[in-house]
Amino acid sequence: MKLLIALLFASLSLSLISSCFATEYKDQYGTTNPVEESIEFQLDKLRTSPHDGTLTVLCWKAHELRKASMNKKALPVLLECAKRGHDISMLDLASMYELGTEVQQSYKQAAKWLKKSSDRGFSTAQLYYGIALLTGKGVKQNIIEGKSLIKKAAAQEDNLAINLINSNYDIESVIPDGNLETNQTSKTLNIN
Repeated sequence: MKLLIALLFASLSLSLISSCFATEYKDQYGTTNPVEESIEFQLDKLRTSPHDGTLTVLCWKAHELRKASMNKKALPVLLECAKRGHDISMLDLASMYELGTEVQQSYKQAAKWLKKSSDRGFSTAQLYYGIALLTGKGVKQNIIEGKSLIKKAAAQEDNLAINLINSNYDIESVIPDGNLETNQTSKTLNIN
């Protein structure tokens, strides 16, 4: 089994490497070796083929670009992925709006994306939207609903949610200084 996995991985790696160095050749029959590895090509394909199976792969590529601080390149893909219901993309957008990374800073927009993902049952979004409701950051403060969402995240074994409940909802216990902005990259939306 290990050998089969190793061979599959090697085969995939070789095909990816060869596609990066392949040159495009056009003739009367069409184009061979198109540049299908570019994120722009894949995004265009995704926009024209709404049920294309590349959605998840493309969304994760954008997430990895964001983690590598290539936010400008990731933003259009994250927006498309979030519109199509990709939870990690919604969390990435929420973080970008909260920090004002490549977008105008907006706690309201950050909360909007957290709510969309939270409504889909994604525990990390439930936790952070619950915190937004507790603090009133970007939304009207609603402590009862905020605690309810955090309990839902804890029921899905989200450790930060469990710790927050165990600390009697002391946000500083899971986010030092209770400052979502300065601790955003290290303490919140930690989906790596």
